[in-house]
Amino acid sequence: MPQMSKVELYAAIRRDHRGGMSMRELERKHGVTWRTVRKALDSSWPEPRKKLPPRATTLDPYKPAIDEILRADLDAPRKQRHTVTRIFHRLVEEHGADVSYGVVRYYVAGRKPEILVESGKAPLEAFVPQTHLPGHEAEVDFGDVTVRLAGELVTCYLFSFRLSYSGKAVHRVFASCGQEAFFEGHVHALRTLGGVPRTKVRYDNLKAAVARVLGQSRGRVEADRWIAFRSHFGIESFYCRPGIEGAHEKGGVEGMIGYFRRNHFVPVPEVSSLAELNEMVEQWDRQDDARRIGSRACRQTAVVARRAAARRLVRAIARRRKGLVAELLGHFGNAASVRARRRAADGSLTTGPRPKTVAEHFALEQPLLMPLPEEPFETDRLFTPRVDRYGQIPVRTNRYSVPIRLIGKRVRVVLHASHLVVYDQNVEVARHERLIAKGAVRPGPGPLPGSPGPQARRLPRLHRTRTGPLGRQVHPSPRRLVGPGPQDSWRAGRHPGLDRGTSAGALSAA
Repeated sequence: MPQMSKVELYAAIRRDHRGGMSMRELERKHGVTWRTVRKALDSSWPEPRKKLPPRATTLDPYKPAIDEILRADLDAPRKQRHTVTRIFHRLVEEHGADVSYGVVRYYVAGRKPEILVESGKAPLEAFVPQTHLPGHEAEVDFGDVTVRLAGELVTCYLFSFRLSYSGKAVHRVFASCGQEAFFEGHVHALRTLGGVPRTKVRYDNLKAAVARVLGQSRGRVEADRWIAFRSHFGIESFYCRPGIEGAHEKGGVEGMIGYFRRNHFVPVPEVSSLAELNEMVEQWDRQDDARRIGSRACRQTAVVARRAAARRLVRAIARRRKGLVAELLGHFGNAASVRARRRAADGSLTTGPRPKTVAEHFALEQPLLMPLPEEPFETDRLFTPRVDRYGQIPVRTNRYSVPIRLIGKRVRVVLHASHLVVYDQNVEVARHERLIAKGAVRPGPGPLPGSPGPQARRLPRLHRTRTGPLGRQVHPSPRRLVGPGPQDSWRAGRHPGLDRGTSAGALSAA
């Protein structure tokens, strides 16, 4: 049986005393002294335990000297202030102190902030409530989630795009949080919302968007593809401060990721593919549209109720005669709210408008968003690796298999956030889901490694090539693709599957 707390002991003593037991019987039953019985009968709450005086240490005679050093450092240059080591050496050299370095360090760590507060120079951390206009601002962030994918426990990344006014959020799960996932998450969110925020979207300093942070300022060197992406959609980026301080500047999406993870990823979901998981995520987003943001609803209802009560009070006083003003002021205190509660109980009146859901707020915000551009933006990345002698290609620290007939040739890889597609001569030859772990190998694309299969498709028009001068394959757009050139005719003789006399023009024509 667990030991009874002191509060429970006092309650038991008082209960038995009300039952007619004497003080001596209470002492015997509960095994306490008469002083404890008297204290329990005098008060139902035990007295707080007296705090013991601090134990004396060998540092006590030198604490005033340390305090003087710390106070002098308040006006000293920033780079010429005392460290703990310097304070320790001064105590030994100037005062002959026989103390350890650990005792000095422990005292300075606790005393230094106290002296800073006593001097009035301590920085005060204050927060300003944010207000947002409909259709103007949004917040974006990634959060890691754990799922059981095809029977294996893996860590994926949850993309969240949240409108600041309505609280409407769109989520997507990706195998990585790279630039491809960053772009595809934006495209999916903007299509779902049906528009783009007008003023700014808040971001932290993720590598997909920021190449370098310029000191402690708001200046950032942005990635080139990110500049082109946000220029295409008309997104105005706003970057928060690095570290935990910047998290407070986009607290809406930070809290949204935690809410979504706690309410929809507990217990850990078990899926066979990321496509199946994202279908569940879209359904969860639709369910969350019916929720009400509590703090926002309470503030709105309280303000409306107070204003309505004040208006009714003014009208009542104006209607009454002069002799009833004092009576109204004395007895009307909460009469308006009492009358409103009575009518609400009868079903005839409520104390204020019903709090709006996220979907209702979004219905007001959606028409104010900027329209989406008509032309799509290619969010994928294009690579041209060479197939090694094992019939594999390296893509982002992982290796993927392709048909063995392509050994020694360059192929084109279109890398998406969750999968990649391999093309040879504008024809699809392999398709793989992206590997999550680093240094992993994806097995062969099909039962017949040398055959593309009946589902082979042609390369999208944007990535197709044409044969130019000297047999080199060139691309019609400004993006240049590496293809077979004159050097490939020399290398062709090193592979047994190719004729030594084959020219580059013949290779491109094949």
